[in-house]
Amino acid sequence: MNEDVDRKMLHGCLEMLVLACLAKEERHGYGMRKDMSDRSRSYFCPAFGRLYPLLAALEQRGLVRSRRQKAGKSRVIRVYSLTLAGRRELSWRLDKWRMFSRRMEDLLADCPRPA
Repeated sequence: MNEDVDRKMLHGCLEMLVLACLAKEERHGYGMRKDMSDRSRSYFCPAFGRLYPLLAALEQRGLVRSRRQKAGKSRVIRVYSLTLAGRRELSWRLDKWRMFSRRMEDLLADCPRPA
């Protein structure tokens, strides 16, 4: 598939993917990226230049919170978790996504593949 098409499709889904990653447990940015990559067999692996600004925006909107955590002797990392508002947002988005994907499958089920 064309990478540009993949990037455009991911653009609208990345917020939901981040919220979904945080639904199970709190994580740092690298852990979220690794989880997305592992679970999607490397299909979703957002650049850190997209992930961290998105996390900051989600925090500003009150959907995630962050805290600093010591990692090792001198390293400090930022760990993110969902807020109650973030859980509600994820639930709403999952409902909308499932409806959308079912309707897309309904429409595409009989669509012949070009030779």
